[in-house]
Parts: sequence; structure tokens; C-alpha cells
Amino acid sequence: MQNDFSVIENITIKFDSPVNKELNYMFSGYDISVSDENGKLDYIFDENIIKIFPRNSTELIISFHSNDLVYKNEFLLFFTQFSTEFSIEKLNIEVKLPEGYVVSQTSGITGSDGKRITVKWNFENVKPKEEKTLSIRFEKLEKTDIVFPLVIAFVIIIFFLIRYYKKREHEKFLMGFSEDERKVIEILKEKKEIYQNKIEKDLHFSRAKMTRIVAKLQEKKLIDKKKKGRTNKIIWKS
Repeated sequence: MQNDFSVIENITIKFDSPVNKELNYMFSGYDISVSDENGKLDYIFDENIIKIFPRNSTELIISFHSNDLVYKNEFLLFFTQFSTEFSIEKLNIEVKLPEGYVVSQTSGITGSDGKRITVKWNFENVKPKEEKTLSIRFEKLEKTDIVFPLVIAFVIIIFFLIRYYKKREHEKFLMGFSEDERKVIEILKEKKEIYQNKIEKDLHFSRAKMTRIVAKLQEKKLIDKKKKGRTNKIIWKS
């Protein structure tokens, strides 16, 4: 599909055995080209029906332009129906929207070629005169439709970057402490306030070891210590 919503159709039909009889295909278009695996083929186009004259052909390639497949109302609609006079084992059709347009509803399978949205239909065992319908409701992608997802993506990236650098800084911070001291720090960071004898019990530390750790953390101004009976209340400051 072009930016002016005209459509260039390229249809490839493969047969199980060579075909040498006249074939009729119904469509409307101009700039028509018909060929097979050996080159150009003769055809007659009259009143929306093209008559093709194969020459022991196993493959047909039909190309043409059309201006009446896109309808413009409150929305844009690509719509066409087609049938053939012969059986087709497999029929694959692909429509590419103009750049900057997105699908809102379709009877096909949506995808992308990296630049433009594509819609595909895959038919099997199509019978003679069996009518197939192709439809795509589509619209222009407004800038606001792009900005909001980009903002969300940016916020998510910043969030994870902050978490990453905080983790790195925390790891660097812990490098200056022994394994036992790190265990105490992790408990204090989680609890914020806790009694010293509770930490001793949870980590199975002696009172002497815990006293040394508390003294080091106080020296580094990471905690406050308040006397509470026979133990201390430890308060995390950072």
C-alpha cells in the first residue's frame, strides 16, 4: 500500500501440474502485468475480469495497481473480496501499510518488516468460485501514541539503573567489613531498630564479639546505641 492509499498487488499462484487452459480472475486495477516462470503471458482485461492464457505454466505472477481498495470515513479501511475459476492448494497474501500507520482491526495476521506494519492471510485448498474476504481497519500513529510508551520505557530504565548503581554502591560499602559485620549490617538495615541481645541470639554471636562489632559501627557513625537494662538498643542511622 502506497502513501496515497493506492495498492500495488503482487499475487503468486503455484499449481501442482502445468496449466494450459484459460484462467479467469476477478479484480479491478491498472498497470497490469502477468507472467509465469518463463516470462510474460498474454491476457485480456474486461469489466473487472482478467482472462489469462498460460503456456504449460506451473506458476502465475499477477501484478497490478488499484485505487479503490481503501475506503476513507471516520477511519481507513482496506477491503477486497476475490474468487477464482480454479482450485488453489495454497494461497498466501501480504499487505504492507504505509509507514506511520497501525492496524486497529483485521481479519489477517499482523506483523512487521522493520519499517512497515504487515498483514498476512494464508489460505489452503481454495475451491473454484470460493469467495475470500480481506479487510484491514487502520489509522495513522499519532506522536502522542509514541511519546507515552517511550516515557514509560524511559522511567523503567532509570528505575533499574538506580537500583543497579545502589546495589553496586552497597557492595562497595560492604567490602570494608568482615562477613560477621556484614550480617549485622544487613539485619540493622532491615529492622532499623533492634536489641543487641536479639542479634546475638539470631546470629549465635557471643556478647564480646557483638560488642566489638557495635563499637566499630559506632566509630563509623552508622548506628546509635542506647542502654536498655542489661542490653543495648541499636538504631541504624544510614
